[in-house]
Amino acid sequence: MDQPVHCRAVLRGVPGDARLEADLHLSDETGRALLQLDGLVLQQLEPHHSDAFDQVNALIRETWIPQPRRSQQRRSEGKWLLFAGTGELPNSLALYFSQIGQSAVLVCPGPEYRRLNEGHFELSAESPADIASLLSQDAWAGIVILPGADERFAVTHLAGCGLALAVAKAMDERQSGSALRLVTRGGQAAGGGPVDPWQAPPAAFALCVAIEHPELQPSCIDLDPIPTHREAAELAEELQYGGEEFRVALRGNQRLISRIEPFPFPLESHTSLSANATYLITGGLGRLGSAAAERMIRDGARNLVLTSRSAVDSPAIDALRTMGSTVIVVMCDLAQADEVDRLFLETLAPLPPLRGIIHAAGVTEDALLSNQTASGFRRVMAAKVAGAKIRQAQLVESLGVLGLQLNRILQVQHGFGIFLLLHVRLAPGQELSGLLWFTGT
Repeated sequence: MDQPVHCRAVLRGVPGDARLEADLHLSDETGRALLQLDGLVLQQLEPHHSDAFDQVNALIRETWIPQPRRSQQRRSEGKWLLFAGTGELPNSLALYFSQIGQSAVLVCPGPEYRRLNEGHFELSAESPADIASLLSQDAWAGIVILPGADERFAVTHLAGCGLALAVAKAMDERQSGSALRLVTRGGQAAGGGPVDPWQAPPAAFALCVAIEHPELQPSCIDLDPIPTHREAAELAEELQYGGEEFRVALRGNQRLISRIEPFPFPLESHTSLSANATYLITGGLGRLGSAAAERMIRDGARNLVLTSRSAVDSPAIDALRTMGSTVIVVMCDLAQADEVDRLFLETLAPLPPLRGIIHAAGVTEDALLSNQTASGFRRVMAAKVAGAKIRQAQLVESLGVLGLQLNRILQVQHGFGIFLLLHVRLAPGQELSGLLWFTGT
């Protein structure tokens, strides 16, 4: 928001009390109400008397549990708008809808917006006006972005989210009342089987939409990694009768839903790093990277490589070296394949084996989704997504540490990183573990 916002606050209670109540009213310059929060409770937290991290209560994990569909009533009787992805699924899904008496319109990429026939449109994903025109054609029951749609619509540089961003913004501007459904294939670690990390960004994007625009009713449906002959029917049934579940995975004859549960972790557990290994910290000159480097040296690391797009030595780096470790600073833009090649072949190759990575490189374009642009997404995702994709094949050793810096607007790119490195085995018997730092709300 570029315009000034006025805030009126009414505080009930005495400053210094452990519990206060407040009313907050936000308005623009004309006096139009923007936000009203009444009865906001502020509760002082008890001070911690120990530096120990409360791992037992703080750590959580995602689990998938079977749950059949409970609703026998269709969510809506309107038409379904399907953005075609790769493979046979788009045509099979449209055909199935017609066979059960439902209407579906298939959208494919084209040079300009045009209607080919009753159930088939073409448009350019780079044109917001095209998408807005299409959304205005009908009161859609739901808008579905199928697996591989970004690839077909030539917006793969946004790692599966370019089309979703354009559609979500158009839905928000039009206030269509339709439900947004993002469909992935093998992007969730549900029910076993292979996981495709490149399917992770749409799922993370759906979460961003749910936080900022719950009126769009976003959800993510993950299909079996290997297509089945019944998947069009199963997906159609989920779209019509799926209820309010935000994350669903269809595996064989099972419908799995996502739940969060505590993840017990022994307090006495401690990671000792090897003095005979090398650890790479991308974005190593930032605050997070520097703090991680210091901690890793304290935990036994003796060979660190820190990368930055503008690498220069500093007193802070000299201080790390005085702690007894070899610290190499390298200029490297992770979005550039030739620079990553040099990093691995010229810098890392002569050193002891690579055993850990903290991927802390990143670019911030902090804005609400309604103000996001394709170019902004492209800049932010380059370091995390493009950088990781360029060198996925290089990561063939057992890498023990992954660090991700996260704020809400960047959940898409970091969602990719989490799935890429926590659910993919790089070699038989070798896996990665992950650490996640939250630096924003």
